[in-house]
Amino acid sequence: MKKYFFFLIGFLLVNSAYAYLDENSTCTSSTMNAASGNISLEAVEVPNVINIQWENADGTTYTTSTCTYDTQLQIPNAPAARTGFTFRGWTLETTCSLADLDTSINGKGKSYMACLDLNGNGDCSRSEYNLAGNATTYGLDTAGQWAVSFSYGDVYGEAICSRTSGTSYATVGTPDTTGAGTTQYCWCRATGYKEDGGEKCTLASSSWVFFGSGDGGSAANCASGCAVACAGNVNGDSAFRAAVYGVVDN
Repeated sequence: MKKYFFFLIGFLLVNSAYAYLDENSTCTSSTMNAASGNISLEAVEVPNVINIQWENADGTTYTTSTCTYDTQLQIPNAPAARTGFTFRGWTLETTCSLADLDTSINGKGKSYMACLDLNGNGDCSRSEYNLAGNATTYGLDTAGQWAVSFSYGDVYGEAICSRTSGTSYATVGTPDTTGAGTTQYCWCRATGYKEDGGEKCTLASSSWVFFGSGDGGSAANCASGCAVACAGNVNGDSAFRAAVYGVVDN
């Protein structure tokens, strides 16, 4: 008689464990839910949330919002009407810096400067060179704006007359910008840059630099001459230019 022997073979099935980890996780059984065997790790990704700031033409904030990367951007309503202008839409501003520019290089000269005075009397045209006449060439449309061309590109900025005095010429400070009081002190700062042959970008940060008081120390004289002074000294004075650029003079 034949005898048959049956062997019971047991199979140990090892199932992969799953765990959700972050950069602070440790390789322990409590974290991995397993003390041995294979473990499968799955990448979990979430889209970036981008903060957005919508600005008026004068640089003030119109509204803020956010968008989730790779989703539809929600455009805000048009800002309030501005006399003499038609709103055409929003444009994307790219930020940049003047820190790498050579402050020892003077501007191209009077014919390559522009400004709009703060009093609206056309005083940027008062001298032998017509800086107001160049305003449209540089896209200036707001009182106090100025621009200067260099061999490397165009630097844009703005001027204000403040009741706050600075410590000395070509020093950085924090002037009152509300327009309150007797605004006889002239301050300048850079706002943008357009590399030669490139697109204009907005400066990521900039500081107000003290020029001085208006001729005779009056608010009227500051209003007529501050924008001219900002453009002229950025054009021709390396120390003032370095302060406006936010760098140590080269």
